[in-house]
Amino acid sequence: MFSKVILGVVLIFLGIWLSFYELIPGGFKWIWGAAFLSFGISEAIVGYIMKSSIRIWGGSVAASMGYFVMMNYILGLKPWPAFLVGFGVAFILQGLMRNNGKELSSGILFTGIGIVFVFCKIFGWWLMKFLWPTFILSPGIGLLIQRIYSGREYKQSLFYLLSISGLLYIVVLGTEYPIMWGIGLIFLGIYVLIRQKKVTP
Repeated sequence: MFSKVILGVVLIFLGIWLSFYELIPGGFKWIWGAAFLSFGISEAIVGYIMKSSIRIWGGSVAASMGYFVMMNYILGLKPWPAFLVGFGVAFILQGLMRNNGKELSSGILFTGIGIVFVFCKIFGWWLMKFLWPTFILSPGIGLLIQRIYSGREYKQSLFYLLSISGLLYIVVLGTEYPIMWGIGLIFLGIYVLIRQKKVTP
């Protein structure tokens, strides 16, 4: 059953890419990367369903390698941060499978930082001045989830964490795009109105 799932997903991915290969630079050289990427995603999903850590990790690493090869041939880039995302996804799937908060927190940390690095690697490291609050948000959410899985609820802490991270994003973006200050004030006004409505008897 699961072998058919893997085969089906691989065929769908390859069929889509083969249909539009002329629109993608690099010709057929990237086909091996596409194959690894689709196989790795399928293997990780099947590993989670079958509760197999080996298949989860194997699939995540294969998908990371596939993405790396594809970007190398298509854009001429070597997006090494893709492996951080792969490790993070593997930790998240394994943590969900085992109901383990520590593995989930590690996965969120790796995935968040990895995604930021991938974006900067592809579009330019100048984006770091906008995305740096992720380095605060990722560990914070990871620790929060770890505590929730230990039997405690921290909804208020999550709200303050997201609020602080959102404020940091607005401050950073506001230095380049003043319109962000206006957007931030709009959201602040909406929050005050909602808060006032809840407080009013």
